[in-house]
Amino acid sequence: MRNDNESTGSPWPGVSDVPGAGPRLGGGEAGAADFRRALDALPAACQIVGRDRRFLYANQAAALQGRRTRDEILGRTIEAVYPGIELSEMYGAICRCLDEGTAAQIETEYPIPYGAAGWLDVRVQPIPEGALVLATDVTPRKQVEQGLRRLAHFDLLTGLPNRSHMEECFGRLAENGRNGNGGLALLVLGVRRLHDVNFALGRRHGDALLRAVAARLRRAVAEPAEVARLEGDHFGALLAGAGSRAVAERAAAALREAVSGVERIEGVTVDLAARVGIALCPEHGADFPSLLRNAEVALHLARQSDSGQAVYDPAADGFTPRRLALMADLLPAIEQHQFVLHFQPIVELATGAVVEFEALIRWKHPVHGMIPPDEFISLAEHTGAIRPLTLWVARAALEACRELRRTGVSPTVAVNISARNLGDDAFVEQVERLLAETEARPGWLDLELTESMLMQDPDRARDALDRLGRLGLRLSIDDFGTGYSSLGYLRKLPVHALKIDRSFMGVGGPTPGRRDSVIIRAVVDVGHAMGLQVVAEGVETEDGIEALTRLGCDRAQGYHIARPMPLEQARCWLRESPWGLRSLRPTA
Repeated sequence: MRNDNESTGSPWPGVSDVPGAGPRLGGGEAGAADFRRALDALPAACQIVGRDRRFLYANQAAALQGRRTRDEILGRTIEAVYPGIELSEMYGAICRCLDEGTAAQIETEYPIPYGAAGWLDVRVQPIPEGALVLATDVTPRKQVEQGLRRLAHFDLLTGLPNRSHMEECFGRLAENGRNGNGGLALLVLGVRRLHDVNFALGRRHGDALLRAVAARLRRAVAEPAEVARLEGDHFGALLAGAGSRAVAERAAAALREAVSGVERIEGVTVDLAARVGIALCPEHGADFPSLLRNAEVALHLARQSDSGQAVYDPAADGFTPRRLALMADLLPAIEQHQFVLHFQPIVELATGAVVEFEALIRWKHPVHGMIPPDEFISLAEHTGAIRPLTLWVARAALEACRELRRTGVSPTVAVNISARNLGDDAFVEQVERLLAETEARPGWLDLELTESMLMQDPDRARDALDRLGRLGLRLSIDDFGTGYSSLGYLRKLPVHALKIDRSFMGVGGPTPGRRDSVIIRAVVDVGHAMGLQVVAEGVETEDGIEALTRLGCDRAQGYHIARPMPLEQARCWLRESPWGLRSLRPTA
């Protein structure tokens, strides 16, 4: 009887009995040598497995991949060469090919007997003599995919899932609830003292405080409940089987107790406290956006409550008089020129030259003073005033661009647009008419839109962007990494740049070897692979500039370069700052 270590006569035409010899072609020894060299030059591991599960051929890449010599492989069974491989997905695919003649293509982790960590793309093809197996290492691509998925679904600061991930979990848990497994409760927890810590000690201490809160929540919330950082100092807990008010209130009290207490942050004692807003599904919302919105309204009510927690109450949900007044004031404010633009420069990291200004809107209200965009943009979208407001911003930005170009630089201007704009069939024609009226070149204007905006109505957004792209405008994806858009979908859009969200910069910029640096590198590589420029927002230090340059980022924007400023101040800044002086065109 033949044992596994004996050589076997090969049924593969021209395959030698000598271990390591490989296939032999009809051209004699010279032809066989050429053939072996060709197979050995393949980057993929190539193996031929006979019907008795013995290796008939293995190229050099296969030997290296499996950490065996070819003499140790040829003529022996798969099980003898790689003990324990029977548990792997790769082994199953090979056996099915040998037994049933079925081809397969799988992506799988390295089999444990290989003694390596990583991912393989395995293709198994039936041939008359058995199975042809090609295995390519795809570990770098899988690492990029995993990094992008983590970027889209997890909060880098705390390590907790983010809002997108929680929304996915809501879909699964809500389905279980509809199948009779109880209701759901969404608890939104707001951390008190965070702003005090940020203002008194700085954001480094504030970030440490958020990590401490996240750790307390992890310990307090057990599966199948889900916990996430939603944004800022807001955390969420999604509780299955807690559809009754009493159960949800007890859970909220337990969360507040778990989070509250003394915490030492880098030698400073902080008295933590939390408030919780509660919304029940389906009573207060059958979909996640509605439930989240109502839980946040309840959190607002909890801040006014002595108990520190509140259940959503439709009767108490209404706009404040100020918000109502601002909604009424929006359209007249456009006509009365109450809005002003501030401009923040964007520089090319390779040269240090200013290549673009982002136009940021402010409302100079005659009663309430200067109002930031966070307070009125959502109102403009709610009322429909966002359409004329966006056109006003674009017109003012193009006029400002003309003024800035007179200083000796040639910047473009970036303007943020809304999902309402993309959904407006007249928007493209309005932009085209605006370019004609201002006598501006299309390349002067860069329209920025977010990932989440694109995914609200992907087909309609793509059509609008195609039409805008044909006008010659620049198009950029803003806040990249905070949504979850398909890379395949983004690849089809006529966009020019990705802007990495400021939340990935960290204090002092990305640190080599840390997760934020790895993810930024992944985004840069993906952006460049799609032929896009990559812009980093929120750069606050020179170290951040240097780190981004090392990571291959193309452009940067942030307080370290300059804060947003009125047009006249921006013109002076160009003439006086080192960044601006590097950008001036030489004069005759």
